[in-house]
Amino acid sequence: MRFYILGPCRNDAERAVLQAAEQALRANSFQPPFGPHDVAANPDPDHAAKERMRLMTAADAVCLIDGWASDHVSEFEHHVARRLGMKCTPLCILLSQP
Repeated sequence: MRFYILGPCRNDAERAVLQAAEQALRANSFQPPFGPHDVAANPDPDHAAKERMRLMTAADAVCLIDGWASDHVSEFEHHVARRLGMKCTPLCILLSQP
């Protein structure tokens, strides 16, 4: 199952959290995930939003990292994922599964 890592990506610290989540998923034998940190920096927020939606809808499910609900873009992505019927699971639960 391939996950889209959903969480804020507004600065280097938040990108580092997303990258750590990606490494944790890989270390636990999940297929290589992708997330907003994979979107190249672009001054056009509309382009970035479209690219994030493209990546998310290419995934099988969504991995929620701590703090996702504090970001309005992540909240919107979560809403879209739920409307599309995608399973949304917190990272801590994914990592606790055998």
